[in-house]
Order: sequence, then C-alpha cells, then structure tokens
Amino acid sequence: MSKNPYENLRVLKKFVKCECEKLKNSNQTFEDIYNIVFYRDAVMAETSVASSDGMQIKEYTYKEVRNTIESIAAAIALKTEKKGAFIGLSGQNSVEWLISFWAILMSGNKPFLVNLMQPAEASASMLKTIGAEFVLCTDKATEYDGIPFILYNELNENESNISKGVLGDFGNEIAITTSGTTLKEKICIYTGFEISQQIFNSWQALSWNNAIGRGYKGKIKTFAMLPLYHIFGLEATYLWLSFFGAILVFPENLAPETLLRTVRLHEVTHIFAVPLLWHTIEKTVLREVGKRDDKTQEKFNKGIKISLMLQNTFPKFGERIASKLFKEVREKVFGDSVKFCISGGSPLKESSMNLINALGYHLISGYGMSEIGIIMADFAKRPKEKVPVSVGKPFNSVQVRVDSQGIMLVKGDSICKRIIVGGSLTENEEWFNTGDVVSVSDEGKYYLQGRASDIVISENGENLNPDFAEKFFDLPGAKCFSVMGDENMEKLILVVQIPEGMARNDRELLEKNVKICEDKLPSVYKISKVYYTVDGVMEESDIKVSRTKVRRNIENGTIKLFESIEEVENEGFENDSELKKKLRSILAEALNLPEEKITNTGHFIKDLGGTSLDYFTVVSEIDEQLGVTLEFEETEFAYNLNDLERVIEEKLK
Repeated sequence: MSKNPYENLRVLKKFVKCECEKLKNSNQTFEDIYNIVFYRDAVMAETSVASSDGMQIKEYTYKEVRNTIESIAAAIALKTEKKGAFIGLSGQNSVEWLISFWAILMSGNKPFLVNLMQPAEASASMLKTIGAEFVLCTDKATEYDGIPFILYNELNENESNISKGVLGDFGNEIAITTSGTTLKEKICIYTGFEISQQIFNSWQALSWNNAIGRGYKGKIKTFAMLPLYHIFGLEATYLWLSFFGAILVFPENLAPETLLRTVRLHEVTHIFAVPLLWHTIEKTVLREVGKRDDKTQEKFNKGIKISLMLQNTFPKFGERIASKLFKEVREKVFGDSVKFCISGGSPLKESSMNLINALGYHLISGYGMSEIGIIMADFAKRPKEKVPVSVGKPFNSVQVRVDSQGIMLVKGDSICKRIIVGGSLTENEEWFNTGDVVSVSDEGKYYLQGRASDIVISENGENLNPDFAEKFFDLPGAKCFSVMGDENMEKLILVVQIPEGMARNDRELLEKNVKICEDKLPSVYKISKVYYTVDGVMEESDIKVSRTKVRRNIENGTIKLFESIEEVENEGFENDSELKKKLRSILAEALNLPEEKITNTGHFIKDLGGTSLDYFTVVSEIDEQLGVTLEFEETEFAYNLNDLERVIEEKLK
C-alpha cells in the first residue's frame, strides 16, 4: 500500500471508501477498527523534540506503535484480576495515551477515558460507579480517591520481559463522560459497532465537501489539540481522519505560542477546535490591525470584502487569492498548510466565521454531544452559505426531529445506547432528548437557538432565549460574560467578569459598551440587571459557559456579584496575605507595571504581557527574597498570582 494514499483527491476518495468498506464487511468491533488502521506501512503520528538545531520532528510509524501496544497490552493483562474490567485512562493527549487506549482494549478490558476537565473528585466517583480496577496514568501519577494507579512508564520499562501469550479476546466497549458543563454524573458506554457507524460518517463528509480531503505537500496532518477523552477529539480529530490515512500531530503543550509553532513546524492541514480558539484568533487579528494606520486598516477591510466575494463566486480560486492578500496575517496565524477546520462544542460567532474564512482557512461548524457523537456539520463550500452559522444537516447514521417545544431529538445506530446517569444505567433505544432548541431551514439545515434549560419565561408568558440576547453584546474589555435568567428564571440578567485592577478609562469604556449593546436589544429582551464580578464566570477547564454552573456558584457565594464596577474595585487588595503582597510586588517589578495591574487571575504572559525571560526573573526573585526554589513542573501551573501563592504556600508548609 502506498505510504501516501492522499497523493490527489481521486486516490484519497478511493482509499477512504476502501477502508470504510473493509469495516462494513467486518463485525464492526474495536478489534476490526484496530486491524484496519494499524496494519499500514506509514507514519501514524508526529511530535516535536528539542535538539541542538532547535525543534525537530519525531515520527512514529504504525509498525513501531503496534509493537508497543502489544507489549503494553500484555503487561495490563497480567495486572488485571479478570478480563472485561473497566480501566481508567488518565493523561493529556500523547502517543502514549493512544497506545494505552488500544492496549487496554487489546488486553481484553475496557478503557474509561478520564475527563481531565472535570474535578478529580467527580472522576473518582465515576471510576467507582463503573467499577474500574485501576487507573493507567500516561504522563503523571494522579490520585483518584484510593483507586490504584499504574504509571505508563512502569509498564513500558518491563514490556520486553512480558509474554504476549497472555492476550485473549479484544475488548469492545469504551466509556466517556460529558465535557463537564453539566452538574450530573453521566457516563456514556460505546461499543465498537456504534463507533464504526460514526467512522462511516467520514466518507459522507468527504462526499459532501472535498475540502476535508485536501492535503499539503502530499500529506494530511490533523492537529491533536482537542482532548482525545472528549467525543469531538476522539471521533473527528482521531477516528475520522485515521480512515483518511492522516498523521496525528501532538503538540508539546497547549500554550498559544506552542500551538502556533507546532502547526507551522509540522505543516498541519486539519484543525478541529472549540469556538474559543476561533474567537481568540479574531480578537488577536483585529487588535493587531487596529494598531496600524488608517490606510492599512482600510486596506485590510477592503481585502476582507474582496476575499469573501471571490470565494462566494469561485471557492477554491478565492481561497488562493486570500492566501496572497493576507500573507502577512497568515504567517502570524497558521501559515499556508492549514486546509480544513471545524468548530464545535458551542455556538461560533458569525464575525469569527467570516474572518477566518476571509483569511483563506476553510472553516465550518458542526454539532455533537458525548451521548450521541458528532451527528451533523455544515459542509458548505462558500462563505455566504456559512452565515448565519448553521450546524448543517444530519449524517445518514442518525434520524433527527424537532418536538413541539423546538427541542431536537435524535436516534440512530451511531448514538450511545447505554448511559449511566447518577449511578443508574439507562438504555437509550428511542429518541434522545438533546435539550437544545433548534430551528430548521427550508434546505434542511439546523440552527442552534439555545439550551431548553436556559429559557426564561417572562411575566407576560414570552419565552426568552439568553443566547439570542447574548449575540447583541460585544464587550472587548470583559474577560467573560453571560446573559442568563435571574434566580426565578423570569427576567434576563447580564453577568460580566472583569479583570482585577481594571484601569478607570477601561472601566468607563466597558460600562459604556454595555449600555450601547443593551440599547440594541429588542424591547421584549430588556436586561433587568447588570452585574459585575472578578470571579470566574467560565471555569478554565470548560469549553463554554455553563449557566447552570454560574447559577450554582452565585448561590454558594463562589461568584460574588456587584451592581457596578466601582463596587468591585472597592474590594481592593486589602485582604491580601503578606505572601501575596510580596508576590504582587515581585511581579510588578519584573513587568514594570503598577501593582494594581497585577490581578489575582491574570495570566503572566497572555494577560500581563510578560515573556519567558520576565518569568525567569520572577522565579529568581522568589528564590532570593523568599528562599523558595521553584522547579519547572511547579511553575508550569503557576502563571497567575493565585496559583503562584498556592504553590509557594505548599512549599513553605
């Protein structure tokens, strides 16, 4: 078999169809998926490694990875008391994680994919619910309330001494959990059959839009940025494109500069991500353009219009022109290798969709859930067909209907059939209620309107959708914001998270912008109250704001609300510990900033404008002034004042 099945589109289509046919003609188990994918003579994955010449690419072939999987599987089989047990898999995206995933299955057991976006206590509870025998940790030892754990490296060290004769039947179930935006404990158990039906959707996607099959320099490389323990990452980033023969590229970490460097170094072609990435790129690009003179800004805006116009008429030609029009911008974003992108997980802003496509990066939007997999995506070819942002038409693997309340219901062979909710197993054979309110166009495209649980019923009986109101707000000075129902779910309120130590001019501008946006709202959607806070409206582990979590955190006092920014600022830093005062002073000195600018949660690099060299200065000053030496592993998680204080307090105990 050719090492590059995607030499051109015709060859790629033949390859994908052939691989899918092999799976259709099998028993459609995880073992069948493994046998089809792993017996290729090709590169499976790439990582970056430091060398004397800078960062270099390290390749992993299917053959060498397959050999390691077999050895690790044998080691796991010897450590499990009985076959068919659930084994927790805990770790960030890596080749080792992927090896462990398949090794657990090959050992005759079933991987429970630990969701690192959730608190460890929640994961421990679910591991106990599902009866996990132990947890296999791929990057660092993690305690889950007394559940035994094994380090991947400990298995790897002994792999050559273990007989592979202990292997028996392949496991055929995996367990995943929700993304962490719900308060309920929910475990979804998928069989190889259901996952196979999801894989078949990759062929349908290619049939709908050839852009998903575009390569660069004869290769397709997919960016393993989305967590593989999340349905979007596992299904689209990995399983879909594994049937395209794509190479999986693992970034060293998720720092913005690392992500961009990895995309350029490896010449990544496919990026699937949550809207946060696309919104951040839009903000960054517009901020940089805003620093230029009026002539440059006018030229940029004109280029956006020309690019979109050309792509709407001649899609592929328009994208080539866009790559020339915005060469300077693209060099600072992804470069020229990126050919296809999908956004999913939460609603994408129309302005972001327009801008990313105008730059020549083919971006579409899709829809899925942990309980149903990815069930649709909008494979439109022209920008004008992508706005307003739709999540597309359903794949053939599912049926979709809308009930009388406008809520989307789904059933089909590809959705999860066994779900454990709050410790109780439910069989999901009929229509699954997604809880999402949708509208459907005449062309059969679906448009998300919001979560049914977020709908506010006003005093006059009107159903008010917070997502609709939220689209009217553009608050660049805020860290995060959310329109939601009040405690009685009768009126709309706006909760705005602001940076600590916000400058007076910035405060006044933000409050002015809030008022301007409020005035644009339809009268029925009037905001009854605006609240400000410095507490986290969206948790760092979440991919979108969960109004349920925000409401809970307001009730328990985790989020404190104030009716004006001035009230927030009056809280000041008077309750700072002596250690925090000293750290604030050290950070301010290193960054040459006033102490009031050093907020408790502001990221040293992303929010405060520091550099790696500045941070080294901080670490040196902490050692000199406090007598505390910080190791690299500790500083990796201490890039804001609160985390830095916590790490140092632990060392001072």
